[in-house]
This record gives sequence, C-alpha cells and structure tokens, in this order.
Amino acid sequence: MNDVPDDTPITAYGLTRRVLNAFERNGIKTVGDLRGVTDMQMRCWGGFGEKCVKEVREVIGGHRERMVKHVEFVVFPPCP
Repeated sequence: MNDVPDDTPITAYGLTRRVLNAFERNGIKTVGDLRGVTDMQMRCWGGFGEKCVKEVREVIGGHRERMVKHVEFVVFPPCP
C-alpha cells in the first residue's frame, strides 16, 4: 500500500456498503485518509465492530500494516 498514492479512493477496494458508510461518516475517502487509523479507533465508530475491522484486514490485507508507518502508544478515552 506504500506504493498506492494517497489520493486513491477507498472505494477501489470493493469494501461492503457498511464499511464504506462508516468511512464516509468518519471522513475516510482515500488511502491517505486511512493511513494511521488503528483498529481500536475504527471499533469506536458507531456500527463498526469486529466484523468490519476483519473485513478491512482481509480486503486490504497485509497492505494496511504497511500503511501505518509509525504509531506511538496513545491512551484513547473509552468509546462513547
């Protein structure tokens, strides 16, 4: 995914409507927007549970690990 331009639409990956709707609600429209978003952050989005996280992992596959270039340890508040 590092070789994929940041402006590549996230819709190019054939994700389900549920995942795409959650991405849209959270401002994720391109590969660049998705870079650095952790599984934990996605789980906090309404209607985005483990099944959706698993789908993102499967569809984007090993590419997603390469997208998150550096993630520092951050304590997030509990999901609302």
